[in-house]
Amino acid sequence: MTRKPEQKPERGPGLAPEQGEDEREAKRILDRVARDSETIGTSSLARGVNQLHRPFDGIDGNADDRDPVAVIGKRIGRGLGLLAVIGLIVHLAVTYVFR
Repeated sequence: MTRKPEQKPERGPGLAPEQGEDEREAKRILDRVARDSETIGTSSLARGVNQLHRPFDGIDGNADDRDPVAVIGKRIGRGLGLLAVIGLIVHLAVTYVFR
């Protein structure tokens, strides 16, 4: 005994709810494609620079972000921390790698 696959009725004016579901599905797919193409389309260097820049903005989403002195203090502290890490890397490289 073979079964015939069920066929969907053709769209007509009486099938508007199903058509709405298809439109929502199509919009969801198009949004996903747009989001993925933005990720692929941007260069890795541009994304890296943006990710590196964010921690040094001094804006973390805290209540202190409204205080300009606190934001400047965060920027200075994070900049000095970065310089200390770079200095430590250079010191270790000169001491142990290039001697």
